[in-house]
Amino acid sequence: MFNQDELIEVRPVMEDLVGNVRPAFIALASAVGFLLLIACTNIANLLLAKAAQRARELAIRATWALAAYVSCVSCWWKAFYSP
Repeated sequence: MFNQDELIEVRPVMEDLVGNVRPAFIALASAVGFLLLIACTNIANLLLAKAAQRARELAIRATWALAAYVSCVSCWWKAFYSP
């Protein structure tokens, strides 16, 4: 009645649908993480360059004894919203 030479293979449905994509996914996630690291480093470098350009202005503000809060808010505002 049954053929003794046939074997039944049981596999998970998820493995059958997507196959072995784990290495490709890890490579893609690593590449995205590396690009994010480069972008964050670039932004930090640009903010540092802007702050170095404004060192004279900050020294004048410190000489005038302006409130630290006003200086911080001004720096953040200029760092993110000035062209």
